[in-house]
Amino acid sequence: MEICLLKRKAQLYGNPPSFEVIEEFERAIESNGQANISIIRNDKVLLPEAYKLVFTRLGSSVNFPSIPNRNNKSIFSIQMGPDFGKVLPYSLRNKNVYGYFFDIWPRSFNSIEHFLTNSGIKHIFLSSQYTTRILNNKGFLNVSWIPEGVNLNEYKIIAYDRKDIDVLELGRKHQLIHEKIVDDLAKSGKKHLY
Repeated sequence: MEICLLKRKAQLYGNPPSFEVIEEFERAIESNGQANISIIRNDKVLLPEAYKLVFTRLGSSVNFPSIPNRNNKSIFSIQMGPDFGKVLPYSLRNKNVYGYFFDIWPRSFNSIEHFLTNSGIKHIFLSSQYTTRILNNKGFLNVSWIPEGVNLNEYKIIAYDRKDIDVLELGRKHQLIHEKIVDDLAKSGKKHLY
């Protein structure tokens, strides 16, 4: 079976640090020798934004005819948050479209429910077990939880007494806390990474 991996340039999102997670996941899929992977680039600027606007703001599932029909392939997309513009052109015209979504939180629930109801996507996988449970309880059976993972070959365990980082800000930076600690840590000679 051929799997088409739907990719989009980080620059189109302003090069957010979170995009590295998507790119790492995409590289892992591409390097999997057990599947025939091809790449679909969705690097257009206006069309994905038009889909997203029409779909999320107007509540419509307009089918733009300029998107090629790929019904014989499975299309897979990895997305940060409810970025439906990346996958909508394909999910509206193809029956085998799947997505993995990081960071679908309560403020996005109405959008994700509308997406699941109207987009034609076959199945989505979520990084959030909480969100998956809520959507399953609402009758969305095409939603599964797959937790984020670590590549054990790249993960290094260091003995506690050899660790030299005093404060590590990992994930999204909480600006208020960051501003309160950054100067004091620097003045006291503490190693602070963020």
